[in-house]
Amino acid sequence: MKIAIIGLPRSGTTSLYFFIKDLLPKYYLCDNEPWSKTKDVEITENCFYKTLISDNLHLNKNESLTEYGIRMINTFNKIIFLRRKDANEMKKSLADMLVRRYKEYEYCKNLAEKYLDEWIPIFNTLTENKKIYYYEDLYTNNISKDLLDICKYLEIDLDEKIYNKWIHIKNKQIEEKVNRTLL
Repeated sequence: MKIAIIGLPRSGTTSLYFFIKDLLPKYYLCDNEPWSKTKDVEITENCFYKTLISDNLHLNKNESLTEYGIRMINTFNKIIFLRRKDANEMKKSLADMLVRRYKEYEYCKNLAEKYLDEWIPIFNTLTENKKIYYYEDLYTNNISKDLLDICKYLEIDLDEKIYNKWIHIKNKQIEEKVNRTLL
């Protein structure tokens, strides 16, 4: 099975990636955002990758983000689309992340808004008539129906220890507190 997570930045794709990776058989070739690296990406029968709509380093020459997304959709058997319901929270989270690099919050807030205003319509185009999972529905105090649906879709068994490690909301809250104290 060729599996991919395609999402928007700051929507929980990394935690979901590591959750699924820990549940997949060990023979799966797994890579987190491999298209942002300077290497060829091997697409094998048993592979699992995560990519973001925002990552333009993976584009072929003259390829748009929409064309890249279509290429990814056509490459994988099973795709999990992930975003936040609350675009403003996604923008705040992206701005917080960017502040660590650029240091100036107002600049980062404007940059995050500009980027997401570009990326969200592309994501919406790519996911039209497709199942979308939402950060707010996955990262909760209890194992959600959506998380169970993802496990069923991927034919993997949910493990509560792995759930607690990667998905349970208490860990996301700790991560948010750590990120905010770094600012």
